[in-house]
Amino acid sequence: MKTGRPGTGDRLVRALRSVLAADNDVMVEAEALESERWSSITFAGERHRLRLSIAGPGASEAADKLSATLADLDPDMPGQLLVEIGLAAREKVPDGSVRIVLNAVTVENG
Repeated sequence: MKTGRPGTGDRLVRALRSVLAADNDVMVEAEALESERWSSITFAGERHRLRLSIAGPGASEAADKLSATLADLDPDMPGQLLVEIGLAAREKVPDGSVRIVLNAVTVENG
């Protein structure tokens, strides 16, 4: 996949890390991040696919919390708006960590 505007996907990963780490004893690693430019007549932006690994004693609870709060996520991404994000997959790994895959769409703002 083509890499989209540098930084937008990274800022999204940072926002997700902060949600996951808040009130949970976890470490979050971005295993994969793919971004692709897209546009319509009205908007331009990127589609993102993120694979995150959540490790630590609170991994399952952190993944539950993220799933429950995705609709309310409003990350600080200057020049970009998060317009859609959804959980595509969730897997409990034998070592106790949780792997999640998210699909997201951002649009340019300004």
